[in-house]
This record gives sequence, C-alpha cells and structure tokens, in this order.
Amino acid sequence: MRKDVIDLCPYLDKLYELLADLLDGTGWSMVDRGLFEYNFGTYPNDDVEIKLSSGHVVLYPSILEYWEGEQYIETVWLRCDDYIWSAEAKKKFFDVVPYFKDEDYNGLSFWINPLYPDGYWCNHVLGE
Repeated sequence: MRKDVIDLCPYLDKLYELLADLLDGTGWSMVDRGLFEYNFGTYPNDDVEIKLSSGHVVLYPSILEYWEGEQYIETVWLRCDDYIWSAEAKKKFFDVVPYFKDEDYNGLSFWINPLYPDGYWCNHVLGE
C-alpha cells in the first residue's frame, strides 16, 4: 500500500457492524455493506416467491467537520441519500441511532454514527 493512502475499511466495517448490532431485534438488518433493510422476507407473488423488504437505507461514508472547543475535528460519519421506509421503519431506525441533519441544510440526506449513540455535533458544518 502507498504511504500516502489511508485505509478506512477497518473503521467503516466497525461502524457498519456497530450499527447492525444496535439494530438487532428491531426488524432492521444489514444485507450488504452499507445496505440495511427492514423486515426483509419472502412473499408470494403470483406463482413465485419474491424477496422484498418494507424499507431500506443505503449508508455511505462522509466527512463530518466540526469544532470541539479549540480543536477542529474531521471524522467519518455515515451519510444516507437513498432510503425508502414506512413510518414504523423510520421510528425503529431512529429510536436506535439518532441522526444529524444540519439545520441550514435543505436536502434529504442525514448523517449517523453509531459511535455517538446519543448524537453529537458542536456546530452545523458538514463536509462533503
């Protein structure tokens, strides 16, 4: 590996595994790295069985930037731009991990980090 490359895979794997552990028992499960589905199951459709979920979120790594006292912090959080869910699925998800959404941000994205189960942000600066 090049000396100027940082391998974030172990850190991201830890975030995804922590989130999967936190969501265990809620109906949410990790299907693939970064893809979580709610009540994934097999349902009949005409003469075949199809696999469907009643909600999903796709989480991507993203840099969250903020000040903590005198120290400037840039850390990796998980960003969600792709989700479909019912009110029940959303409640189950956010009951476990609160989300961060900048009060000045007008988009639909939100950020989570299972290392901060109570949510945490000192200001509202989001990095892309």
